[in-house]
Formats: sequence, structure tokens, C-alpha cells
Amino acid sequence: MLDAVAARHPVLGRRIRDEAGAVRRFVNVYVDGEDVRWQGGLATAVRDGAVVQVLPSVAGGS
Repeated sequence: MLDAVAARHPVLGRRIRDEAGAVRRFVNVYVDGEDVRWQGGLATAVRDGAVVQVLPSVAGGS
């Protein structure tokens, strides 16, 4: 699924994954509310109708 996103939106694809194709450290990907890092990584199955969320971490402070 991320390959399709990157093909259609290359700049977004580069923000999500690094040059090696791994999800960037501060980007979280969820399938049906489950973090793919603890499932199957980028090989996690995405069923029809699944909800996929790609969320960048937000940090800051003073």
C-alpha cells in the first residue's frame, strides 16, 4: 500500500520511508489501530476495508 502512495505522491512517500525503504523512525503506521511494527512490519497484511493510518510523531518544547 505504501508503494502505491509513494508512486502517486513521491514527496509524501519520501517523508514516510527512508532511502532503504524502511518506515522513518518518527513515523507510525497503523492497520486497524494496530502498530505495524509489532505485527509484520511492512509485510503486515491489509485486508479490504482496513483502516490504515500514517501518523508523524509530534515533538517540541522549549
